[in-house]
Amino acid sequence: MRDPNYTFADLVGDCEALRQVVGVERWMVVGYSLGGIVALHYAARAPERVVAACAVSPMIVGKSTAFALRYGRWPVAWAMRIARTLPPSLSGSMLHNVSKTRLRTLFHTVDMMNQWQPRNTGIPSSVPAIIIMGDEDRHAHGERAIAAARKMDVRMMENTGHFPLWQQRDRFIKELRGVLQTYAR
Repeated sequence: MRDPNYTFADLVGDCEALRQVVGVERWMVVGYSLGGIVALHYAARAPERVVAACAVSPMIVGKSTAFALRYGRWPVAWAMRIARTLPPSLSGSMLHNVSKTRLRTLFHTVDMMNQWQPRNTGIPSSVPAIIIMGDEDRHAHGERAIAAARKMDVRMMENTGHFPLWQQRDRFIKELRGVLQTYAR
């Protein structure tokens, strides 16, 4: 089985291909976790195609997590295999969700998230950039994504972690609806 070798440029290309298939000239892109980072990259690389970019809980892996995953792959793989067999109430929702990912893909994606430098993203000021994140998110370090644009509309959801759609569904939908009404014209 081959190791994954996709890059942010590949994922941005996928977004552009999807836009062409949908047949719209410009659109608002919304992404969750790694997809939030992809949305910000897409806004920087194709600003003429983006009305606004919204990153929900953008995932930026901290150095300690990246180090642990890079050099402790066998124990991590073992823990993930066990977590796959447990219900979310025992393994925790984040671990359960991540455990469903193919391990090579997980390790590659973590490396990408760790290497991302928000300051180098360069979203032009003509493209509104929005982050929706939970104030209790101890995993994503989404606050670091603020540096991806000169002006960032940050919407903090109180008493919410990395999964706002799961943890506070009604509030998240209201917040996202507000973002769409404000920016998607």
